[in-house]
Parts: sequence; structure tokens; C-alpha cells
Amino acid sequence: MMRKKLLKISNNKCQICGVEFLESNPPHIDHNHKTNKFRGVLCRNCNSGLGLFNDDPNLLTIAVRYLK
Repeated sequence: MMRKKLLKISNNKCQICGVEFLESNPPHIDHNHKTNKFRGVLCRNCNSGLGLFNDDPNLLTIAVRYLK
């Protein structure tokens, strides 16, 4: 997909936290590391966060419970 199309899909914002993409905060293309399938457009923090949790929904669910 072309960059403009990706940014249009995401309304030029991170699809998790909603922060607007700027030159100082460029978009990151998120993908499934096992299938290489495109998932969305994220900011650096959200993309890194998913990676630090090894893209594991169970770990993320546990983290949400911990935060609550």
C-alpha cells in the first residue's frame, strides 16, 4: 500500500492512541511478524509496546488487568 493510502485509512493518526502523525512523529507500519500481514498504522510508542509484549493478546490482557 502506498503511504498516502495508509495515512488516509488511519486518518493520519495512530490507530491505537490517536496521536496525530507529524514529521517529528512519523507513522510506523504494523504487521504480524509470523504472517507478515499488514495490521495498521501506529505511532512509535504503540508499535514498540506491541512488540515488547511479543504481540501476545494474552499478555496485553494481563497488563490491562494489572493497570486497573
